[in-house]
Order: sequence, then C-alpha cells, then structure tokens
Amino acid sequence: MKIKSLVILFLLTIILIMPTRANASELSFSVQALLPENQINQLHTYFDLLMKPNQKQTIQVAIKNDKDEEIQVEVNANTAITNSNGIIEYTNPNPKIDNTLKTEFRSIVQTENLIIIPKNSTKNAAFTIQMPEKPYNGMILGGLHFMEKDKEALTKKTDSLQVDNRYSYTIGVVLQENRTKIAPDLTLPSVKKGQILGQNTIFTTLKNPNATILGDLFITASVYKQGETSPIKQQSTKNLRMAPNSNFDYAIKWDNQKFKPGKYKVVIEAKGKEKNWKLQKNFTITAKEAKIFNDKAINLKQTGIPIWLYIVGTSLVVLLVGFIAYRIGKRR
Repeated sequence: MKIKSLVILFLLTIILIMPTRANASELSFSVQALLPENQINQLHTYFDLLMKPNQKQTIQVAIKNDKDEEIQVEVNANTAITNSNGIIEYTNPNPKIDNTLKTEFRSIVQTENLIIIPKNSTKNAAFTIQMPEKPYNGMILGGLHFMEKDKEALTKKTDSLQVDNRYSYTIGVVLQENRTKIAPDLTLPSVKKGQILGQNTIFTTLKNPNATILGDLFITASVYKQGETSPIKQQSTKNLRMAPNSNFDYAIKWDNQKFKPGKYKVVIEAKGKEKNWKLQKNFTITAKEAKIFNDKAINLKQTGIPIWLYIVGTSLVVLLVGFIAYRIGKRR
C-alpha cells in the first residue's frame, strides 16, 4: 500500500511540472535576464534597477535557441497595465494608458523588433533605456516580451475566434530613481452599464493613481437601490493586483437578470496590505438604457409573470365567473 501511494505521488509530481503545451517543439527557446550592477536585488530573476534622471543604460537578455534550426524571435518593450481580470499584464504592445501615467515604459526603451538566432546557440537582445530628465518618484513598470515568429503562421482561425499557439516569455522591468516609498491609493472615478458575452453587467472603473504596485487586494462590491440598506447584488474577489498609474473595469455580474430602470448606488470595499478603502458612487439606469441592454441580453431569467401563466389565469377567472353566473341563473 505504501509503494502504491509513492507511485501515485510520483505521477502527480510529474503531471504538475509538465509544460502546459502538448507539443514539446514549441518550447524551442528560453530567456534569461543578465542583471547589471545597479540591480537592487540580485536574487530577482527580473530587472529591478536603480536609475538616475536622464541616465542612459543598455540592458541585455540572453535568448537560447534549443532547435536544430535557426529561429526568429519578436521582441517588444511593453508598458505594464492592469487587465480586466485585475492582473498586471505586460504583453499588450498598444494598451490603453491611464491619464495619471506621465512616463510610459515603452516610450523610454529602444530595442530590435526581430532577432535571428542560429541553431543551438545563444544570442543577447539589447534594450536601451533613456530615463526622463525630470526626477521621478515611484516606479516605472514594464515588461520585455519575447515570442517566436513561426514561419508557417501557427495562428489559426476557427469561425471568428483567433487562436495563437505561439509560445512566449515576459521579463518584468522595474525602474526607480530613489527608494522613497509611495503611499498606495485607490479611486472609483466612474460606473458604466454594459455586457459581457451577452450578460448584463455593471462596470466600476477602479484606478490606482500612484506610481506604485497595488497588490493583494480583496474587493467586495455591493449594489443598492438608492434609499435602501440591503444590497440587490454583491460579490467578492481576492488577490487582485494593479500596475502603477493604471485602471481597470471591475465587472459586477447581473446574474442573467434584466436591468430595471432606477437610481442605484455601488459601494466598493477594498482591503490592501497597508490600507483599506470604502468607495461609493451613484448611477442611474434609464428606461431607454434598460431596453437596449435587455433586448441584446441572452438567457435572461423571467422576473415577472410569464405571459402564458397570465393567459391561463385570466381564462380560469372568466370560466369561474361564467359558471357562477350560470348557477345563479339556473337557481332563479
């Protein structure tokens, strides 16, 4: 029995450490950050650099080609954003930038967009950083993104869905000019009505206006009808992370129900490592908006009396009144 348990444990371990890709040939290259002397923490596998205003520096990443043939690797320096799932993302080359971000990572980094690596060899990709002239407090956050360019175009179309099977790596880059600690903050600038995959949804725009990462957020969102104390909708999400000077739309699901016209209030309670926030904002769903979204929505739950039940009920009432009238007439 003990041997059987060990075998099961071994198989589980193998499964957990296997690559997520079925085709091993896709894992054709690897990357490694070559950390410079101004790296703040040499134990990190990403770049965490202490820079100076107007400093120019070139950093390098070693790209190793494990194939028996030449490969081409597409390289991008991307600004960090917060995606719709509340996760810091480095893979979007043209993201929507928050208006509080003064210096984009991609605007101060130059690189080759395509690097050719001979078979079974390693080549360094160079990235030149030019810091802004004006002193900067907090961090500038971005990512160096590497993706193999497939000669046979691995991208396939299935109906209207674009599927990209290429394997990629991202190395984060944190740039700071001093070790001054920036206090975290969170704001709720707007509330919008919309849909996700045909489902009515309320989007609350959460903004991190400061040049620091806002991590380990636990959020509880509650929606009330104005003047009432019990929420009509409530949901919680944990382990959210926001990039410096970024925003994202936190989605409150409407559970396949119709939008009803009226005045509402959304309350966001957020708990972070160092600070808690309670944010609220009023919003209105007009009759016109409700109709537009409800007409487009799919799989809506019936919140009123179904029409067939109304017809059957009315018919029974008419029959009952007729029967009573008949009995009274007959008795007379």
